[in-house]
Amino acid sequence: MGVSLDRTYYDYSRFSRVKPLTEFKDIEVGVMYHIPPTILYPRRDFLVESKSCTTVRGKIREGFSKIWEEKTLYQSEISIKFLVKRQKIGSK
Repeated sequence: MGVSLDRTYYDYSRFSRVKPLTEFKDIEVGVMYHIPPTILYPRRDFLVESKSCTTVRGKIREGFSKIWEEKTLYQSEISIKFLVKRQKIGSK
């Protein structure tokens, strides 16, 4: 008999009930956002370059990487729910 693993940590349906930190309608072109670590990804920064009714396009980088990649984020993605405007920490 096999061992059953607890998969509640990976229960993506729970995230569909999470209220977004920034409403999709409030996401602005030209603004840098931060996405904290999620189940699938490490922390990331995202610079919005364009926006449609259901997507935002721009450049993304993971953690403290200096490499920026083109990326489209969809309104239905888990990452969008945790998107917040990036702020400098410790600046005066």
